[in-house]
Amino acid sequence: MKVALRRIKDVLWTLALLALVVVVLRLTKGLGATTALSDKIPWGFWKVLNMVAGVALATGGFVMAFAGHVLGIRSLKPLIRPAILLAFLGYGSSCFALLMDIGLPFRFYNPFFHWNEHSFLFEVFWCVTLYFTVTVLELAPIALEESKLGRVKRFLGKISGPVVILGITFSCLHHSSLGSLFLVSPTRLDPLWYSPFLPLHFFLSAVGAGLMMVILLTLLVARLYRRQAPVELLGKVAAAAGIVLSIYFASKVLDLALRGAAGDLLSGRWEARLFLVEMLLSVILPVGLVLVPRMRRTSRGLAVMGLLAVTGLVLNRLDVGVFGYFRSAGTIYVPTLPELSLTLGIPAAAGLVFFFFVERFRIFDLPEKVEEEEIETVPATACTAFQSQTGVWTGVFLDNLERWSLILVIVVPVALGIFSPRASARGPASTPVSPPRGADEARAKLKIDGNRNGRLVLFDHEAHKKREGGEEGCGKCHHLDVPGDRWTACYLCHRDMDRPRSIFDHGLHEKRIAARLGLRGTLAENHTCTECHPPDLVRARENTKRCVACHEKDMRMPERTEGRPDLALSYRDALHERCVRCHEKQDPKAHPGLTECAACHSGSGSASSPGK
Repeated sequence: MKVALRRIKDVLWTLALLALVVVVLRLTKGLGATTALSDKIPWGFWKVLNMVAGVALATGGFVMAFAGHVLGIRSLKPLIRPAILLAFLGYGSSCFALLMDIGLPFRFYNPFFHWNEHSFLFEVFWCVTLYFTVTVLELAPIALEESKLGRVKRFLGKISGPVVILGITFSCLHHSSLGSLFLVSPTRLDPLWYSPFLPLHFFLSAVGAGLMMVILLTLLVARLYRRQAPVELLGKVAAAAGIVLSIYFASKVLDLALRGAAGDLLSGRWEARLFLVEMLLSVILPVGLVLVPRMRRTSRGLAVMGLLAVTGLVLNRLDVGVFGYFRSAGTIYVPTLPELSLTLGIPAAAGLVFFFFVERFRIFDLPEKVEEEEIETVPATACTAFQSQTGVWTGVFLDNLERWSLILVIVVPVALGIFSPRASARGPASTPVSPPRGADEARAKLKIDGNRNGRLVLFDHEAHKKREGGEEGCGKCHHLDVPGDRWTACYLCHRDMDRPRSIFDHGLHEKRIAARLGLRGTLAENHTCTECHPPDLVRARENTKRCVACHEKDMRMPERTEGRPDLALSYRDALHERCVRCHEKQDPKAHPGLTECAACHSGSGSASSPGK
């Protein structure tokens, strides 16, 4: 088993290092460069799997603490410490995943000082943070058992009772709040998963699957470290989990019937098939196996029912958090490689911490396995071939530090090579645009040289103005003005030479709408959105009120208000589009060559250097 454990750790180190590279890229390049998230699908894999599903699988911590410390069930004592460690790792991973998902992670401290007691997310933040702190306090006495810090250990022992009660309270609040998060999207989430009872469903499914996760971890440790698994005790835990999952299943069926959504199961939609698969994995198969006494009495049977329940819960959280929004959003979310790497890397890092605690502290109190393990016979030729491929790794790099260093040297460069192109693939390098200069004192002619590279275009501004009818024709080029301005210069919106730029200041509009409505603080944040976004649709650009509805005087070219009116073309593309389109309308006989590059760039010193 030592070789198997070593290989598992090597895989975990590889995944964790890949995730570390993604963390650096996410912090330096942002969410847009590392994820496939959008306004329509704002929650991705690492938030749903590592945060929403992760804390659900860690629920065994507070359930075991409640059963052992509050109800006094002494037979569960061997499982309480593993459950506490599981809760510590699950909530720690969730806190880290939540940090990565914040738009500005360096401002993670804001909820501590800026309270919004009307927000479910605010409650989730506080519950996760406080319960993680509780798990640290619960785990500390275990880590300090062999230390000489007597006073600290005695103090932690005195507060253990209140700490356990607080942990149970925070965890219960947290799981119900996670379900409440999705109550705000009744028109977006598919009716098979949306329900007023989502908080109850989240709580029940988390308790059942959390108990199954404790079973899986105990069996894994017993297998890897050659210990005797407490099969009889685990069978009783599985029976308790089966009861909870049965109650969860009954509540789901009753909820579908009361809401009239049961008919959707026969609609033939892919959501209906996915819902049935979810129920099969999370409840029907695990509970069916629990009802078979022989399955509860074997490690293999317990492992199968635990794996099914855990997989079903993960699928449920993905359905509620991601898949259930596809139809209303009108798009499919496909995670990027960096997202997948971080999604796998966070639990991989938690797995390494798990093995660290198991090997250095008394977490699992399991007796050694005395009987010899059955050895599987392998043909000599196959064994020789396999050993010739792995002998270098298992024979030479025996020291942990050597193997981990080699993994680091291999994984980090490969990860940078795979992930960096996407993180940096954001078009040409940013080149700020400089305003045109006057070729004469009256600025009748302008030197258009946006990037100041010396290859300019001499633009006869006054002649073009007269040709288009004077002041009334200016709007053909100056199609959008800064409010309060008239004939705003091109470079003030088209601010980059080769990259489109958003010119919409969301925060400024929010403040001005709030001021007009006389709203302040939380009310302003919650009630200004409907001024531009219909309340029953996704808050995306496609469903936003047209800018011209408020800026009719500022926008004189209605065709530019469709699609992405907030996105200004690059300076190069904007000038080319306007100049070439106008030149194409001219009589080619009267103005030969007007659409050629040399018509504008003849004075630039190079006919092949457009748009300068």
